[in-house]
Amino acid sequence: MNVWLTAEALAKTPPRQLFLNGIMLISVACALLRTAGNLREIRRLQRFGLRRAGYYAIRVWGISCRPLRIFLVAECLIIDALCVLVLLVISNTSLW
Repeated sequence: MNVWLTAEALAKTPPRQLFLNGIMLISVACALLRTAGNLREIRRLQRFGLRRAGYYAIRVWGISCRPLRIFLVAECLIIDALCVLVLLVISNTSLW
């Protein structure tokens, strides 16, 4: 019965609201994927060291682990903060 209520609610939702909800979902998904990739690379650095790291800066430029780890953590924080700001701006957008 709840499925029919959800289907009716989606049918009555204006297209602009569906568009804004889609943008919000996409921005959250992108932020989560980017953060997960960075955390995976940090774990790979801790586990295998510089030899088997998949990050481009280590393989090509030869950067050391510590600055790269700091950069990846900072990137996670910045991407997540930007995603929160985007969600706040989109949630305050009027439908008129």
